[in-house]
This record gives sequence, C-alpha cells and structure tokens, in this order.
Amino acid sequence: MKKTHVITFVIVIVLALFLRIYGAGGTFPSNDHMDPAVISLNILSLDWTPDTIFRLSDENPFARLVVHPVGTAHIIATFLNALLFFKIFGIQVTEFRWLIPFILLGALNIIAIFILVRRTFNTRAAMISAILLSVIPIHVALSRMMGVPTLIGLLFLTFFVYFAQDYSEKNDKKSGVLCGVFAALTIVTNSLFLGIIPLGLYILFNSEFEKKRRVRDALASAFRRASKKELILPPIIIILILLAVHLAVVLKTGISCYDILGHTFSGGKTSIGNYAISALNWLVNDAGILLSAIILLSLAVGINDLKKNKKESIFFVWGIIFLVPFFFLIPPSATQTYVYLLFGIFGMLAYSSIVLDRFFEKNFNSKLVPIAVIAIIFVLTLYTTLIGVQGVNLPSPIKIEPPGKYGIHYQDNGAKAAGFWIRENTREEDIIFSDAKRGDPIELPIAQYYFGRTTRAFIDATPPEIREALKTKIDEYSVIVTSPRDEEGTTAQLPENFKKAAVISDAGEPRLVLYQRSRNSPPDYIDIDTANDHFDEKYGNINSLQSKRFLNDERAMHGRFFDKCAKTKLHQLYQQRLGIIRPDNTT
Repeated sequence: MKKTHVITFVIVIVLALFLRIYGAGGTFPSNDHMDPAVISLNILSLDWTPDTIFRLSDENPFARLVVHPVGTAHIIATFLNALLFFKIFGIQVTEFRWLIPFILLGALNIIAIFILVRRTFNTRAAMISAILLSVIPIHVALSRMMGVPTLIGLLFLTFFVYFAQDYSEKNDKKSGVLCGVFAALTIVTNSLFLGIIPLGLYILFNSEFEKKRRVRDALASAFRRASKKELILPPIIIILILLAVHLAVVLKTGISCYDILGHTFSGGKTSIGNYAISALNWLVNDAGILLSAIILLSLAVGINDLKKNKKESIFFVWGIIFLVPFFFLIPPSATQTYVYLLFGIFGMLAYSSIVLDRFFEKNFNSKLVPIAVIAIIFVLTLYTTLIGVQGVNLPSPIKIEPPGKYGIHYQDNGAKAAGFWIRENTREEDIIFSDAKRGDPIELPIAQYYFGRTTRAFIDATPPEIREALKTKIDEYSVIVTSPRDEEGTTAQLPENFKKAAVISDAGEPRLVLYQRSRNSPPDYIDIDTANDHFDEKYGNINSLQSKRFLNDERAMHGRFFDKCAKTKLHQLYQQRLGIIRPDNTT
C-alpha cells in the first residue's frame, strides 16, 4: 500500500474515533439496551460461583440475560463491556468508559470494510468505503450507544464474508472452519442471521461460475461446497446450544420467547406489505440524503453487475439481502428499523464505493475531480452527522423519545440527581447505603450506576427491621440514602455524626433524603431536573435509566418455578456478594 494511502487511512481512523468520542455520554436507544448496561454492574460486583451463575432468580444478572428476548446478543455485548474491559482489568466504571468497547468496535468496522473491499476490488475503492463509513450518521450513532450488539454483529458478518471468499477461491479447510465459526457468531449477534445463507451461497456460486460458466453446474457445486462439515458444523452446534437453553428455560420457567431464535420467529415480526416509504425515510435518516441517493443509484449498476456475475456484485447482493426485508416483509412497528438497516447499508456502501471508483477511473484522467467529489460527499455526510449526533443530546439523528420522568419500568425518583450529589461530595472508595427502594423504588443496580460508588441496599424488610440491621453496619457507610417517608425514624436511629446532607425534590416534593457522616454544613436542597442536567453534562447523557425485571414480569405471566425459589443460606450469601443485604443475615 502506498505511503499516501497509509497516511490517509490513519487520518480517517483518527477522525472516526474523534467523532465517536467527542461529547459521548451514555444514552440508550431503548429499554432493550438499558437492561444489559444495568446488568453489567451486577456482573462486575459478582463473585462467580455455580450458585451465582446458574440460579434463576430476579437478582441473578446471568438469569436476566438468559430470559431476555434477544439474550445471546446482549450477553456478548455485556461481556464485552463488563468482563473484558472492567472485570479483567479492574477498570472503574464511568459513563464514558462504558462506551469504549463500542467506540473501538466502530473503528474495527472501518478497518474491516477497508480490508474486505481492498481484497475484493482495489485500494482506492477500499479507501472511499472507509472514508464514508467513518462519517455515516447511523454508524457514528451506534458507536456511541451502550449495550447495542449491532456493531459486533456487523464485524462478525464481515469476517464471515471475508473467509467465505477465501474458502470459495482456495478451497482451504482452515478458511472453511473460520467461515463456519463466524457464521455461528453472526447467528448469536444478528437477528437477521438468516441472510448469511443466501449470501454465503452466492459467494460460492460466484466463484464456481467463473470456473464452470454454466449456472446449473455452478449452483450444484456451490451447494456441495456449502454442505462441507467444516462450514456447517459450527452453525449447527451453536443453534443446538441455543435451542437446548431455550428448551431448558421454557421447561423451567414457562417463558416461550427467548433469544435470537425466538426474537426472529415469533411475535408477528414479519408480514407481507409495502413498507418502502418508511424504509426509505430511515435510509435517508441513517445515511444522509446524498449518500442515500448514491446507494439507490448504485442499484441499477448492481443489477447489471449481477447479470455479468462480477466479483464485486457480492457487496450488491449483501446490501439487497439485508435491506429488502424492510421494504416488503418487516413492518416498522415490529422492530427498530434504523438499527437493523445498518447491516444492509454496510454492504451497499462498500458496493457504492466500488461503483464510484469505476466511474472515476473510466471518465476522469485527473485525480483532482474524484478527490473533489469524494470530498463533497464526505463534507455533506459529515454535516448531517454533526447536526444529528453532536449537535443535540441524543446519540443519533433518529428522533428518540426519551423515557421522561416516568419511564415504563422505572420512576425517576431522584436516583440520578442523588448520584450527581454523591459523586461530587464523596470519594470513590466510600460506601453508600440506599434504603429508598421501599418508597419510590430504586433498583440496586440503578443506584450503583448513578451513585458511581459501592452501594448496598436492604430488601424484603420493614422499616423497624432496616433500622435495627443498619445499626450493625453503620460504620461501613459514608452516606445513607433514604425515602422521606421514613425520615424521622431513620434520623432517630443514626449516630450523631450523621447529619442531613441533601434533599432531592421534584417540584418542591421531597423524593430522597441523604445523610452524610461528619457533615458540618447545612443540607443542600436539590431539584431533580437541575441535578439531572448537571449529571448529563459532567458524567454522561443517560436518559432516565430503567431496569426491567424480566423474571418478575414472567413470574406474573406464567407463575411456576419462581415461587419455589427458597431463600437458602447460599442464596442469602449470593445476595450479600451482590450488595443486597437481608436484615436476618446482617447480625
């Protein structure tokens, strides 16, 4: 690769990282993505034993992931965060640090598209694709969102295509195994995983047609090669594992929809219809007007390349397979169309880059005109990204309605505001006790997230029991967070060196009361909305964090297993490790 190409590529990666890092906070696109992020905190505080990992209870983060409708994808996304970046290296969690894995995945996607297009066509087209992907609005947006498995699913899909090409050309067993492995990984991270079947077959057909020049012979050979054990065993194994876990969950809990398989094949996700206008709107929103127009114009060229069976038509087929369902089979009401469109946009972006390069090569001898055209496309797309991603307190150009003060699963009773005060007035090593769960509920992992400190909480206890148990642990805590409903009772039980430090209120109505050890100054009176804004500015833009308790929801729907969960000593020990303290085991 030429020195100028290397320098250009480095600049592209640096710019891409800057766009994904600058002003990044931690906003979630939906409840589906809030849950894995919250669950990550549980995993971070967990001592991993068989009891903690395999117990199906509300408090077990592993269990909550397993029963998630798209569980496996979120397991991978969560582990990428909690395990690799925080658990192993002991990194302190902050909102920005939580985004680091996704920011890096965004950069890896750019490197991957460059390598793949360069391998398939040439370096110039690869550079164009990398430049455009670095600034495309939807990709920048998803690189700044917590808990979204889309980027890692896209990376696995890219590796699948790369090794499928390698296998089709060399018939190398090692390439076949790697192709099968990345097909399996694509299955567990992409609910549109069925697309890898026609895409893989076309890649094999494309290669075989060059040798045999007859469609029937090429198809027969492609199917024979696709049935090789090195290709099909990894996907079959992963599907059997998913089905086995699914069956175990159904038998144990009565939950009927689980994981990518359940998410894909149940709940009316598909229906034949005309959703073209909606899909085109999302395409423009995701890629910007100019880049969307180039992608659509490339469709006509792609049909001709497909007829001629050109090698680069692989990208055209990739784009069509992952875009067409949203025009005719998947209604917008069934899914977050804008997120899933990225899989198709990625393929079409690669193909459009090749089309542009061929057009420049054929029509212009000077290098200045192609550079000027790409610069114009780049600047206009970057402008769309900047006004949609950087210019507002949302992570994407898509108009996401924030949950507001009262979310579906969590009422904002001041946890974020309390978190801002705690982070500003305590040390990282301080331990916080939260008793607000009894009044306006704060889930423990939500308190841990906002407070940014080690946090403990009582559950299933009456106020007298909590006050009595608190006495035995009072020396551990630097701040006590409680509901104003029990303010007098709590104050009476606290040592003299604990003074009221802050009152979190909403329109003048107290929501939370905070007591601090060795407090000498008068208490601070804090408005929820004002403190929330300060939290967003300094620590990350988190829209009213919610935590859906899947096991509780399913217990209400199905009953069965959960009522049989005995409060054993092992379970109590597990809860203590998690930060949950029961009054009957604190003495």
